[in-house]
Amino acid sequence: MSRKHISITSSAVNGAVDSIVTALQDIRTSLDDLDAEIDRLDEAWSGEAKEAYRYAQRAWMADFRDLHGIANQVIAAASTASSEFSRVESANAGVWR
Repeated sequence: MSRKHISITSSAVNGAVDSIVTALQDIRTSLDDLDAEIDRLDEAWSGEAKEAYRYAQRAWMADFRDLHGIANQVIAAASTASSEFSRVESANAGVWR
């Protein structure tokens, strides 16, 4: 039977955190760009299409807020884990000095 193990480094965890932060910023920028484009068209746009867009916009913004909240929890947990991992790694290295 082969043994499996997981290898974790604080730099890998920090890289993952940075990737999550960047992805959230990219999503927010895309949503802001879309809203800006729609705002430019707002006066020429009316009726059911306008209402359907506004309904969809509210839904995806609510979803984004949920995603952002969950991502912030993941970021906080990963940052704590990275700090703790570094602390334990330093303590373990100190045993051999």
